Amino acid sequence: MKYIRTKDGRIVAIPNNSKLVLYDDEKLIIDTTKKGQTCVYGFLDKQADTIEELFDEIVIFGLFDVPYLLPKWQLEHYKTLEQFGGNVKSNRKYEMYGAIWTNKGLIYVAKMNEKGELELLWNTIF
Repeated sequence: MKYIRTKDGRIVAIPNNSKLVLYDDEKLIIDTTKKGQTCVYGFLDKQADTIEELFDEIVIFGLFDVPYLLPKWQLEHYKTLEQFGGNVKSNRKYEMYGAIWTNKGLIYVAKMNEKGELELLWNTIF
């Protein structure tokens, strides 16, 4: 599975058989379903094999009662929230989000689950 970041600030998981077409000198990702319907994912900004490559920021809640911005390069040190919490030495519950900057501000696009995997938040469509 591949992931794209669209120009309107979404991260979308796309099937491997999707096509890249030019439309008004912009790269558009489309797919055709088994029933012959066309699904348009959006205009391509970036493409990657993992979600993490497309984030601008990592946001952690539960530290000092305010959101904490973790530099993206530090994510490899904290593959699970338990690892992060162990370094902080606290009994609090943590939540970790992957976010991107858009013209509307910082938008959360993925959340870390209990297994330490980042999952897309599908309700982040504008």
